[in-house]
Amino acid sequence: MTWRILRIELRRSAAFWAALLSLPFIALAAGVPGQGMTVVLADARAELVLLVPLAMGIGAWQARRDRRSGTSELLVTTARLQWQRRMTTAAALGIGAVTGSLVVFAGLATYAAAVGSYLPVIVLVSAVMMALFLAAAVWLGLAVGRAAPWVPIPPLVVVAGLVAMVGVALFTDTEGYIGRTPPGTLLLNPIGDIGSDAFETLTARALLAQWSWVVAIVAACLILCVATRGFRLYALLPLALGLATALTLLPSSLYDAITLDRGAVALVCTPDEPRVCARRLHPRILDDLREPGRQALAILSAKLPQAPTAVVEAYYGNDSPVVMQSRADTLYAEVYPEVSGRVQGTERDTLWTLLMGAGTLTCPNPPGGGLAVARYNAARIVAAAWLLEQEPPAPSDPNDPALPDATTIRAAYETLLAFPADEQRARVAALRESELACDERDRLNILVDDGGAE
Repeated sequence: MTWRILRIELRRSAAFWAALLSLPFIALAAGVPGQGMTVVLADARAELVLLVPLAMGIGAWQARRDRRSGTSELLVTTARLQWQRRMTTAAALGIGAVTGSLVVFAGLATYAAAVGSYLPVIVLVSAVMMALFLAAAVWLGLAVGRAAPWVPIPPLVVVAGLVAMVGVALFTDTEGYIGRTPPGTLLLNPIGDIGSDAFETLTARALLAQWSWVVAIVAACLILCVATRGFRLYALLPLALGLATALTLLPSSLYDAITLDRGAVALVCTPDEPRVCARRLHPRILDDLREPGRQALAILSAKLPQAPTAVVEAYYGNDSPVVMQSRADTLYAEVYPEVSGRVQGTERDTLWTLLMGAGTLTCPNPPGGGLAVARYNAARIVAAAWLLEQEPPAPSDPNDPALPDATTIRAAYETLLAFPADEQRARVAALRESELACDERDRLNILVDDGGAE
């Protein structure tokens, strides 16, 4: 294969169309500022359900070129070996597919960096994997098209590829996430959702397992594409080796393949005091958290002893139901970004959220469980209403059994206000202590029952 022949193939083959396959990924740019590149990558992997069959169709269509031009017999008589001629075309299509995908992701990454979005290493690694999957799909289609160079084959290849990808998505093992079965197909599936959230990433062993499988698929498809009939069975060798390596590296459960992304949970804070911080994954939240956060700190400092001195965005992950445990000196904000990256709701909504439970996170296992959860949430709402000196709001969903009804909330609030001012303060402070410790005391009893603050 010479560079001159390769340049000709890049111009005259379907390499250009293979490069254009990745253009739909540009539509994901709207999600970059608020949701981060991890979410964009997950959406891109989902698009492979359609793009892989199309890549196979492009390869099958390219395979009919010699048949269409009537030069098949002439090319067989040339001095160049058949695999060399095939390698040139395969290289052109592979370069087109990989280059187009990487250029699109480079543009998305540049945009993400420009708006301050977090760009984890796993996104770059996975982007290369996706590019290789597209190249492998083009080569597989090229192999099928050469084996059967008939007019109906390209559209049939697209349909067959779509059925195969949908089938893989439907029958992928999803139970592995809770540790009951080996992760197997889920981690090795190019379109699989591994069950991690934006604050999590894969371990090094899991990434190595994925890479061994990707390289095996790419090698197998390339062999099928360029080998003559007698050598096509050699494509099974890299598949067997790659699968054996991947299964050796994969953990016993999918839960063990996921770890916390320390870069995503790193803090981005205001330069002045009192300190308000957002996670590196959500830097734009800081603009909406600053004012209600400082207002919440001022309210807690004026009304309760040992009030927090800083506001920090909370986060969740797979280490426990709530990774971030409550601390007396920190007010954790359970806020969530919209697609734009800004906090959902108004500043008043954010202030109410910050003061729920007298400025504490919800405990992973509320005391009592079951129907007692409604009492637990009622106490958290009443504590926030007392701090704000405002009527407690009605529940957002009256049909949710975990939320108290408006009558219960109103009655508890009025009962709390009937106590002397010092006792009100003591009861809310006792609820805050109970929430920080996540103990078994009934929170509503602490607020409204005789002796509850003791």
